[in-house]
Amino acid sequence: MDRYKIVPTVAFLAVLALGAGARIVIGRIYGESDAVDLLVSLVDSGLYIGSATLGGSATILALILTLTSLVRRDDTELSHNVYADVHKVARNATMALFSSIFLLLALTAPTTEMNELPSDWYPRLYNILYALIVVTLATIGATISRLYLTIACVLAAYRDA
Repeated sequence: MDRYKIVPTVAFLAVLALGAGARIVIGRIYGESDAVDLLVSLVDSGLYIGSATLGGSATILALILTLTSLVRRDDTELSHNVYADVHKVARNATMALFSSIFLLLALTAPTTEMNELPSDWYPRLYNILYALIVVTLATIGATISRLYLTIACVLAAYRDA
């Protein structure tokens, strides 16, 4: 099982690479009108991604609290590796939670309502929001893969007991 511990890191880096590749395919934003149109579509998807990640991360953390109380009542002794894995899942879920909070906060900035902004404001805002979305997705991807490994470890511990 230890050989799979790198999977969450690989998942995180794969999503980052995919996001960077998609950004390259999208290309440079040349005009303010193009940037505004891209921002509108990015804000809509960013709100959905941020909300879903926030809810998922909070649910994972709540379930971890339940898991720890159930494990304490159970007679089966789990190894320290299982507790370490659960701690890593909680850490990743917390990072995903804060990433989604930062994303949602960034999306509250008015994007298309301001007429007197410098022309380079929209491409910069687009790049920042896009990066926050990619990091949020990468973090939740790493959390899900780490959660899977932890579940497999817990099930193996109960199978061997």
